[in-house]
Amino acid sequence: NIESEIMMVEKALEKHNFEIRRVMNPTFDDINKELTVFKKYGFKTNNRLLFYFSGHGMSTHRFTKGYIVPMDAPFPSEKNEIGFLEKAISMDQLKALAKDIVSKHALFVFTGMSHEIASVQHHVHSENHRQNYQSYQ
Repeated sequence: NIESEIMMVEKALEKHNFEIRRVMNPTFDDINKELTVFKKYGFKTNNRLLFYFSGHGMSTHRFTKGYIVPMDAPFPSEKNEIGFLEKAISMDQLKALAKDIVSKHALFVFTGMSHEIASVQHHVHSENHRQNYQSYQ
């Protein structure tokens, strides 16, 4: 389960003196806030950085991109395609952030479920849906 996975990762990183920032069930604003903090840590050359995201991701044939999907992102359909694009965070955005980091050591890890939009028949968000975002410095 996600909780035990997170605890194991945290314990391993604490042994190596990482500062841990955890956000459970993050919204678009939550993830962007943490990415801003993460990027600031990346301006120090000797920092060791780990961005760890466990949650939903999607890729689309229409947009030809992959996305991490915050809790408040609507399911992409013809009715709310713009709403999805406003909230989903593209891998291109994360790649741009990674290029700005000057730290010698930065790792981005993405775990969880992946969906091809063309094959999804149901809404991936529900009251029981859980996403977890953690960033470490």
